[in-house]
Parts: sequence; structure tokens; C-alpha cells
Amino acid sequence: MCVSLPLVQRLGLLLLAVVSIVLAGCSSAETVDQESFEFNSCSEAECSGKLESGAEFEILMPESWTGTLVLFSPGIQMPELGDKKNQGGLTPAAPDSNSSSAGASDGGPQPAPGWGDKDANTADVMLQAGYAIAGASTGRFGWNVRSQIVAAEELYKYFADNIANPARVYVWGESTGGLASARLAELHPEWVDGSSAICAPMSGPVPSFELALDAGFAVRQLLVPNLQLVNFSTYEEALDSLKVGRKAVRKSADDGGAGQAKILFIASLLGLPLKTSEQTGSTLDSQVSSAVIGIENLLEQSTAQRYLFEQLVGGNPSTNEGTDYEERIKEERRVQLEAVATGSVRKNYQELKGPRVVADEDATVAAAAQGELVGDLKVPLLTLHNIFDPVYIVQSESWYRDRVGTFGPEIRANLVGAYSIPRNYYNADEPARTGAGHCNFEVRTVVGLLIQLDLWIRKGDYPGRDSAARAFESQQVGLEYTPDPWPTMAITPQDPPIEPDPDEVYTPPPADDLGPSAVPSSQEKTPTSRSQGSSSPESD
Repeated sequence: MCVSLPLVQRLGLLLLAVVSIVLAGCSSAETVDQESFEFNSCSEAECSGKLESGAEFEILMPESWTGTLVLFSPGIQMPELGDKKNQGGLTPAAPDSNSSSAGASDGGPQPAPGWGDKDANTADVMLQAGYAIAGASTGRFGWNVRSQIVAAEELYKYFADNIANPARVYVWGESTGGLASARLAELHPEWVDGSSAICAPMSGPVPSFELALDAGFAVRQLLVPNLQLVNFSTYEEALDSLKVGRKAVRKSADDGGAGQAKILFIASLLGLPLKTSEQTGSTLDSQVSSAVIGIENLLEQSTAQRYLFEQLVGGNPSTNEGTDYEERIKEERRVQLEAVATGSVRKNYQELKGPRVVADEDATVAAAAQGELVGDLKVPLLTLHNIFDPVYIVQSESWYRDRVGTFGPEIRANLVGAYSIPRNYYNADEPARTGAGHCNFEVRTVVGLLIQLDLWIRKGDYPGRDSAARAFESQQVGLEYTPDPWPTMAITPQDPPIEPDPDEVYTPPPADDLGPSAVPSSQEKTPTSRSQGSSSPESD
């Protein structure tokens, strides 16, 4: 079913670009069977309410249904970081394409991207195309991928029992919701026909939080001695560490010479991009500004988000024991850093030496239940990532690609990555609309991703140069880009994944709403080493 012209008039110039892409894809899509399926309308069955887990849900049905159900999961929602008094989190952080709040929920269920920002463009296009769309909200702040997975499982069952039995099911999501969608594809090939993960941390929870730990560790060793890194007692304590770390990073960036070299050194350790949606990286100052944004994002994950995550998994799941930071920065990059401040690389590496952080093994196992991807992928999974993402770096796609590759070429063929590249010229006044920033995509790009997934599953049109050209017509999105490897750690994609039984790991009491229970009090745990390294444990 193609989009009608009245829809264009109703949604205005922004959606005009989307509609042109959908219309352009109709020549291909029309060769796919568009049989209309019967379903119980929302007057006969409830299309909103609460699921068994307590998650709120919303279902939207088209006038004529093609039999496809699309389940959407949003990204992380956080309390307003600048307000210590707001530990209950009654005010979610405002979305920002250069921060982790991009792709986040406003607290309610989202049946499609943009819905939480009161933007119904994507949802309207999907409904006009005959999709049933649905989403569920877990009602929790922070990284709660396991809860998102459970909510999606329950929502699928509710739909099948009360609305109709779908002919096919796609799961997709943004940020951590994309990670949940990828894990759903691994877990449920019996009912998930295809999945899309958008701007997702495809490295999973343990490597992602360990990279954030690397950021905090580098800031402590180079800029702020005694900065607390883990085992926060309160959310306020975590915010204090974030504030101190941010202040030190910004001061170093303003110091010029050796100060800027330290910022670029830390960014290089973390694999951060030196471009954002507002900074092109064309000058040294622009690169430093971009590095500051990326470092601050990882500091947020390693403080405010870590506090919530430690409560969720019962302790600190992260370690940098066994990580060789000397391997992180290659010779070509060292030469570039030396050009900023001679001798800075060796000096910074010397300052980086210090006691390493030890993980709680039980917390690490519990963390793996929050979205670790095993790699045994039996249904199509199409990912979309900006090549300059300052929150979940594009190298996370390499992590999952390498893990899937351990299962052989047949499984590896089920994973295809699409990469968005920014236009050459943009600035703070006219930011990049895609390619740079976190979850920063045009509506037509997101719709194009769904078109490509649909053609792959329904028509067997495997994603390639020709099919991508049809789905992403006139957009700078390609399938040929290869991200750099994930930054070297003691843990690698080739290591056997941790596959805990979710019912046997630490789980806090469910939160009924987005109030104070969503930010629980701390629990004391005694850290134990995950490896046999000789480094001293973190004493914070």
C-alpha cells in the first residue's frame, strides 16, 4: 500500500521527503503480496493498558492491515542530570542528538520512533503502509534491557491473543531499545521474522559499561585524582562525580597545548569520533569540542547511569583488569597527537598507570542478562548507525559482527549493517540531519530502513547496493562501510558469551511508575575479581 497525497498535505514539508521515498519504493514493494488481514479493532479489544510485568503498552492499527506487526522499543530514559533533588526522576532529560537521551522515552509507551517527542510522522507513514505498530514502556530509568525484552514478549502474546495472529513480526528499537530488539531476534526465531537495531550499543552491556569505566579511569588518572568511579552510595554521589569530571574535562580543553592533547588522547583511547552533529572536526578546536562531548557522554554512563545499573545488577559489573591501554592508540594517531603537544603521548600513558578496578563477578553475570548478544542469529537483522556517534560508538557494530562470525557464514549472512554518513558542510546553526550524533536520523532514513527490512523478509531481496539505493534513495546511507574494531579489552567478541538464566540473577523489585522507586537505594556488595590480574582493587 503506498502513501496517499492527503497525508502529505496534512503532515507538511517534512513528511513530503518521507513520502517521496516510500513512493519511490512502491515499484519494488508492490511486487510483494499485500493481502489484507482481518483483526479485532480497538473497539472490540483494548489497544492500551498494562501488561503482566506492569509495562504500559499502546497498539495502533491501520485501516487495512497487511498482517505485519512491528514492535518498537525506545532508548534509555534518565532523570534530569543537573538536578540532584530530582532523584525520583519526575522530569526526563531533554533529547539531544549528541547525548544518550536521544531515542529516549518520555515515560509512556512508544509504538514508533519519534512518538515520545510528539512526532507522529513515522507512525503515520507506517499505518498508511498497512503495518500494525505497538510499543511498551517498562517504567524504569537507566539501562533496563531485560525489562524491555520481557515487555516485548508480553506485548506480542497480548496482540496474538486479543487482536489477531500476525503473519509476520518485526522488532525494532533505538539505542538500548535496538539492543533489546537484536536480543529478541536471537531469543525468538519462532515468532520474530526480522529485526532492526538503530544506533544501538551492539557490544552489549558489559563491554559498553567497561568502555565507560575506561573514560572515568582516564579522567581520574590524567585530570582528577581520587575521582570516584564505581560503588556509588546514592544517585547524588554519582551526579557529584559527573559534575567534577565534566568540569575537569572542559578546563583541560580550554587550556590549549598539553590540555587539548590530553582530551584528544582520552578520546583516542575510547575510539570516540572527532565530529558531532554540530562540529565537523575540520579544525583542532572542533576536534577537541567533539572529543569533550564524547567523553562527557561516557562519563554520564559511568556515573549516573552506572549508579542505576549497579542497583539493577547488585554491584559493580565492570573491570579494566587485563586491559592494555597501550594497544588502543596506533602509530598514525600517536603522530597526530604529538603534533598537538610534543611528548604528550608517553607522558599521558605514564599518568594512566594506577590501581585497576575490580568487578563483582555476580554483578557481571547479572549485567549480561541485560542484553548480552550471543551471536547465534537465525533471522534477518538490519542495523543502522551514524558513523560519528558520540554515545554508542560505531565500533560496537564490529563487536557484534565479529561475535556473529564465530557461528559461521550462514549465520553471519543474517546480519547486515547500514551506515549513515553526514553531508560535507554543516555547523551549529544548521546541524547535520544524519550521519553524526546519537540516534540523529531523518524520518525518511528510518522509513527506508523498514522498507529494506521488509523487502528482505517478504521478497527475499537481500540487502545490497541496488536494494539500498531503492530503500534509501538519494540519502547518504550505504552498506559498504566497515567500522574500526572495538577498542581492545580483556574481554573480546570471540570469548564465549555469558548466558545467565534471567530468573537466577539479581532483580530489584518492579517499579510501578517513574517516581522515586525507579531510583532505588544502594545495596552494599563486596567486590570480587573477575580475572586473576595482580592489580589492586578499586577502593572508591
